[in-house]
Amino acid sequence: MSYERDLEISEKALGKNHPDVATTLNNLAGLYKAMGAYEKALPLYERDLEISEKALGKNHPDVATTLNNLAGLYKAMGAYEKALPLYERALGIIESALGKDHPHVATTLNNLAGLYESMGAYEKALPLYERALGIRESALGKDHPHVATTLNNLAGLYQAMGAYEKALPLYERTLAIVVEKLGKEHPNTQTIFMNFIMLRLQLAIQNRLGFDLHAVPEVKQATVQGVPLRSVQAEGMAAQADLQTGDALQQVDGQVVKSALEVVVVLMKKPAQTSVSLQVLRGAETLNLNLRLPEDYAPLAELGLE
Repeated sequence: MSYERDLEISEKALGKNHPDVATTLNNLAGLYKAMGAYEKALPLYERDLEISEKALGKNHPDVATTLNNLAGLYKAMGAYEKALPLYERALGIIESALGKDHPHVATTLNNLAGLYESMGAYEKALPLYERALGIRESALGKDHPHVATTLNNLAGLYQAMGAYEKALPLYERTLAIVVEKLGKEHPNTQTIFMNFIMLRLQLAIQNRLGFDLHAVPEVKQATVQGVPLRSVQAEGMAAQADLQTGDALQQVDGQVVKSALEVVVVLMKKPAQTSVSLQVLRGAETLNLNLRLPEDYAPLAELGLE
């Protein structure tokens, strides 16, 4: 591995506490993180931070970069309580060093907002995404790809909150920017297009069947058994199947589901007038129900995707 070789050479030539060694440690840690080898990345980021603080001072912008990276690793590991103070400290450093309206501040605001979103603290994430959007629009222009990134994040947050009427126009604006600036075939464009389409499919399915799926924050996904129903319409097909607000879908058509997206993927291609089996958790009781799809059920056709 070239980074490992680079680290060995740098340590011998410059000493183990040289700032250039910290850069190589950061690169190697980033590679391990990308590989999912978090236990190997963690001590490298920690050592990078220690070297950078001693060589540059604890309030240097490069230290904030390392804090962001270390916090991102902790977030990937699910250690949100360790990530939070690191992101907060990084934000304070960047604001003091570069000013509160610098684009680098927006990056850290995005990171911190994303962490709060994963924790289910949506009310804390929302003003951070909004502030990041304002900074990027002012500094980079309203049609910059970085603006699109924050718009996409903000739309995803509104979607998780159930504020679909706010999420949809943000996805539309995001998609218009990336199509123009990056092209239709760019991976970022494809990702945002799928976000937009999946929300529209979710809404089409929910409107036809009469239920609203509740997004589960990352912090709770390991403990929540199924996908909760935020609401069930009194006269809809879901109510006729005896689904109730607060029920959690565990299986749809025999497939285990753990997210609203997985529910949509199972249901979106089912033919009209068929019966879909559901395994539902209601309190401590597991129920087996059958959901009849209406004769006009065709979410893909409604979106022009068939």
